[in-house]
Amino acid sequence: MTGKLRFRLEYGDRLTVCFLAGIAAGTAAVNLSGVSLQEEAGYIGQLYEAAARMERAGGAGFLAAVFRQRGLETALLWFVSMTVFSEKGFCLAALWAGFSSSAVLSVMVCQKGIFGLFCYLAAVWPQYLFYIPAWLLAAAAGARYRNRFPLRSAVLSAALLAAGIGCEAFINPLFVQGTNFL
Repeated sequence: MTGKLRFRLEYGDRLTVCFLAGIAAGTAAVNLSGVSLQEEAGYIGQLYEAAARMERAGGAGFLAAVFRQRGLETALLWFVSMTVFSEKGFCLAALWAGFSSSAVLSVMVCQKGIFGLFCYLAAVWPQYLFYIPAWLLAAAAGARYRNRFPLRSAVLSAALLAAGIGCEAFINPLFVQGTNFL
């Protein structure tokens, strides 16, 4: 016996570890960058206000912009799920998701105090209730289906994506306006 302790993480556990590592890295990056990044990232509130104005001015343009952004993200994730790189690709995506979400949350909290948490939640509510399951279906497909395309999962993911896009384009601006980001 060599005395080595070996354990193997399952795919879902690796995704969780990568997501948590991304959260730690994003939070550390914002906190260690000091005031300069927090001042430079002050545009976050302006972006949300511009999105709310865009939705009020012309819902179709905002809907198209949201569709392009989220549709491209989801299509990319489904493409990755069908490659031999799927598990490593989704670990990288989980790392990036954790990093970016925690960095945005950290900046909002630095700018608004505890109210920044509520601003962040308003920014992702309710569309992420649909996006996260849609993206997790793609991640699960990457782990399970090596030789065939999981049509049912893809159709369900597309339906969840459509619901999330509708929420982000039409319902979320009401939450964003109610929090007064600027």
